[in-house]
Formats: sequence, structure tokens, C-alpha cells
Amino acid sequence: MKLSFVFVGLGVSAMLVMIFQTVRQELNLRDLKTRMLENSAQVKRKEEAIAEMKTKIKEIKDKLTTVNIKLDGLRKQKADSDKSAQELDKNLETCNTEKASDT
Repeated sequence: MKLSFVFVGLGVSAMLVMIFQTVRQELNLRDLKTRMLENSAQVKRKEEAIAEMKTKIKEIKDKLTTVNIKLDGLRKQKADSDKSAQELDKNLETCNTEKASDT
């Protein structure tokens, strides 16, 4: 009879240990699921931020392209102006030398 009480006690103890393990595992799973949902939400927010940054970068690149085109145009104008100024200086020198030789 004592032996049967020992076996019953061991059986109950084993069941309690198994119940404890199951409850602990369920709590761990619940915690993992919660963390996974939080991480998914965080990843989604970061993806949206990246998409927004890509859009801003594209806009800035477009603006930079137009500015570069305008800058190239201004450089060409400056080069043309410098060339014209050199030609005018040359013509002025020619006129001055002709004037000096006439007198």
C-alpha cells in the first residue's frame, strides 16, 4: 500500500512538473509573439521612413540636375563674355596702335 502511495505521489509530482513546464512554455510563446508583432511594426515604420528618404533624395537629385544645367549655361555665358572682352581688348589695342601710328 505504501508503494502505491509513492507511485501516486511520483505521478502527481511528474504531472505538476509537466503542467509547470507547459505553462512556462505558453508564457514564453506569448512573449515571443508580442515581441514579434512589435518588431514587425518597427520594421514597417523603418521601411516607410526609407521610402520617404528615397523620395526626398530623388527630389534633391532632380533639383541638383536643374541647378547643374543652369550652372553649365552660366559658365558658357561667362566664357562667351570673356572671349568677347578679349576680342574687344584686342580691337582697342589695334585701334590705339593705328591711332598712335597716324599721329
